[in-house]
Amino acid sequence: MGDQSLKMLLFGEGEASLPVGYRRWSPIHPTFIVGLLLSLFLSVAVIGQDDSAAGIPVNELGAESVDGQDPGSEDQQPQDPDEQLHQDVIGYFASQQSADWVRALTLLGARVEAGDPPQWIGTLLLDLLTEQSEQNPERTRTILQDRLIRASSSGMPILLVLLRQDANWPFLAEVENNFRAWSADPAIRERLLMELSVGKDALLITRLLPIVAARDPRSTIEVAISRLASEPEGSSDALVAALSQFLGLELGHSEWVQWWQDNRDQPIISGILERQRHSAQTRELKTWERANRLLREVPPNRYRSWLLDSLRDTEPGTVRSVAISECGRFSRELHKEGSGIESEALRELLTPIRDRLLEII
Repeated sequence: MGDQSLKMLLFGEGEASLPVGYRRWSPIHPTFIVGLLLSLFLSVAVIGQDDSAAGIPVNELGAESVDGQDPGSEDQQPQDPDEQLHQDVIGYFASQQSADWVRALTLLGARVEAGDPPQWIGTLLLDLLTEQSEQNPERTRTILQDRLIRASSSGMPILLVLLRQDANWPFLAEVENNFRAWSADPAIRERLLMELSVGKDALLITRLLPIVAARDPRSTIEVAISRLASEPEGSSDALVAALSQFLGLELGHSEWVQWWQDNRDQPIISGILERQRHSAQTRELKTWERANRLLREVPPNRYRSWLLDSLRDTEPGTVRSVAISECGRFSRELHKEGSGIESEALRELLTPIRDRLLEII
């Protein structure tokens, strides 16, 4: 990641605004869900093993105590509470224990909620998620899944920067999935559309347009065309390319403006936009599946949180259908002999999934 000036966006002066929402629920046969629920009620084979990460739900921050001394020197306690917090969270993030990372995120979340957070919070998180992201992939995924990042108010400035990472950055799918989830909220979608209307970064435009268009293609195209109409020829090549890729038409800057003026009210356009919306949702599903493959490697409690997020009403029907199937696979894996999860821990892991499936049917 290169542009350090982007760090000034974080919890500082200018938070970029934007978002999206539209979904179509694909029907899921109730018999399939009932069968899956029955499997979750089966008795559990008990195999004892202490999994230090299994009892730390990613969204239940600070629920587990951490052994060892708090970071920071007792001899040199800074007077400023924010500076003390800074030292503490740096120490926690330097730990190899996931409980320490969760504690750091809890402290940062509380400070952000208190109002007027110091700018170093955004800078620190951005550094951990870019320069240091591949030093400790598990820590990076813990941060990306935390509610501090997943909340649009605090996480969007950071994720807008991360959306500009190179294509081979291993966490890009998870960042895109966060934007996909946000785009279901009409208010957040408006913020994302605003970002699309003013953003200058080519990668940001290229990746953001299909995410927003998958929820509301007409509004997305109208925003894009309005921008092209107000800017000189050749000034928005990335936007022209993104439109061409989304609609499958090879048109230039001024040609797009004219095409929309001529066709925006034609009945055929509604059919084109609907087909492209389905195509974009197919790409969304592939993004989800890519992130899901990576997240299968995280501790069970964090993977469970991922599945529960994927079963939310705001998720597209295609994603929810696949997530339901994944719940069955997840349950079977946990029940396997040698999984090392005791029966009580197994019940705690699977009960929220069972309850959510009951809500769906």
